[in-house]
Amino acid sequence: MKSKNYGEYITSYVISRLDLVMGLSRVVDLVNPFINSHHQRVAFIAGVIARECGLPETDVNDVVAAAALHDIGVVAEKEFKELANPEFAGHEYGHGYVGHLLFKNQNCFGNISQMIRYHHEKWNHGKASYDLGSKLPEGALIIHLADRVDIMTDRNKSALEQKAVVMEKIASMKGRWFKPSHVDAFMHIAEKESFWFNLEEPDKYRLIKRDYRFNTLVLGSGEILEISKLISRIIDFRCSFTSTHSAGVAKSASILAEMCGMDAESIRNMEIAGYLHDLGKLAVLPDVLYKNGSLNVSEQRMIKKHTYYTYYALNCFEIFDNIKEWASFHHETLDGNGYPFHVKGDRLDLGCRIMAVSDIFTALTEDRPYRAGMDKEGVISVLDELVRKNKIDARVVGVLKDNYQLINTERDKAQSAAAESFNNFLDSMQNKGIELYLEE
Repeated sequence: MKSKNYGEYITSYVISRLDLVMGLSRVVDLVNPFINSHHQRVAFIAGVIARECGLPETDVNDVVAAAALHDIGVVAEKEFKELANPEFAGHEYGHGYVGHLLFKNQNCFGNISQMIRYHHEKWNHGKASYDLGSKLPEGALIIHLADRVDIMTDRNKSALEQKAVVMEKIASMKGRWFKPSHVDAFMHIAEKESFWFNLEEPDKYRLIKRDYRFNTLVLGSGEILEISKLISRIIDFRCSFTSTHSAGVAKSASILAEMCGMDAESIRNMEIAGYLHDLGKLAVLPDVLYKNGSLNVSEQRMIKKHTYYTYYALNCFEIFDNIKEWASFHHETLDGNGYPFHVKGDRLDLGCRIMAVSDIFTALTEDRPYRAGMDKEGVISVLDELVRKNKIDARVVGVLKDNYQLINTERDKAQSAAAESFNNFLDSMQNKGIELYLEE
């Protein structure tokens, strides 16, 4: 898959749709400490219910995929806490609608956007039928049932010992929250001890991969770029200025790559890496991300984890190859004193060196909520000092200095467009009367 020479990258990526879905599901788990692995558990439960209900196998696969990503629109800790409450009944449409917007034009994930949108819709509520002008998506109703089964099952206790209590609670909601035929299917499945033992199995990916056959995807770099933008949008809701930062890094990196002689495919891959480089910040507490002032030792350690988590998250996809290193090594330095891997010198190829310079350049020039961007003279002074200390690449910095005005203008345009897109995204939900829980 991966070539050592930056100019020899493959132009397509082959991956199972299941692996793509599960990779993104693991990314969502980075920001989800309260119900970690909830998506995989719900995917398992929803899959067995859908199959028991006799849905066509292609529809079953879509239900599994949608279930594995159903809470992708949630990022705020207070909403995760609400969702983890077995009696949760409010704010049902915000995160579902966010997920719907994220996936409505992402064909490679399957027919999942409407299921995600209505996965908290009660069977007899009627709102979704009114919105759609037709009946609720069957998969959404199944995911809602599976979601509540998982939340009702205490992970700190034996699942089998909770069988009677969970079944009784679900039965009491039959015909109100849940479609009767779906409850009947669950009751039949829940009589088997194996269901509860499987629910305790930590590796749900193994169970799902064993029992379902997902199609194989061949994705071009353009499609990978769109997926990277989708992932960047998830980061938007965690920290909006980080999202515009990623857009600036992506644009700066792609221009520098072209000016440094990379081929067209590698230039596109640099752009992808730019959108993904701060992915690991999903695992950093908002109080640390938003802190205006010096970080203490503990907070510095937390921040240093973000590049490791970027590497971890991209490993989940198994399709990003050198993009993973370009995205994850942006805080490594030529002298080996960067973090978190302490790689140095020749181990940092041209893509890694461009990404490091692009990240620093964008961070210095962009406006942040707590300070204005630095002027050209100040930026160049900082970059020259880092070159002198053997932290970043002199050649890449030289190219940046020779083309400063062009790169800075394009960087600013890209970030402005990202901010506008993000605000339009928020406006579309406000116009629907949908309440969002964003980190403050």
